[in-house]
Amino acid sequence: MIPLSAKTGEGVDKILRMAVKICRELDVRRGHGELNRALEDWKTRFDIPLKKNIRIRYMTQVGTRPIRFVLFANSTRGFPGSYVMYLKNRLREKFGSTMSPSKSRSRKAT
Repeated sequence: MIPLSAKTGEGVDKILRMAVKICRELDVRRGHGELNRALEDWKTRFDIPLKKNIRIRYMTQVGTRPIRFVLFANSTRGFPGSYVMYLKNRLREKFGSTMSPSKSRSRKAT
């Protein structure tokens, strides 16, 4: 939250800087290799439970405004929502997009 006053103008400069930062974040594209090196690291730290029998193949960024990622796996059935949140949080940590919205989707790899 940014305190803002229409009467005194307090906080206007802060909110404008924040808006510019968010706009810049929305336009960033991450390379396929960069994403998948990070994904491999994240999987070694915390992998999907073996009982799910799901194997993640790779991840790619498919769009901006909002930033969109697609995760390819051997199956999407029963893909844990908690793991999607884990990956979203790692993406935000690694690439610094803390303010901009993002969407993610998992797809079955063919």
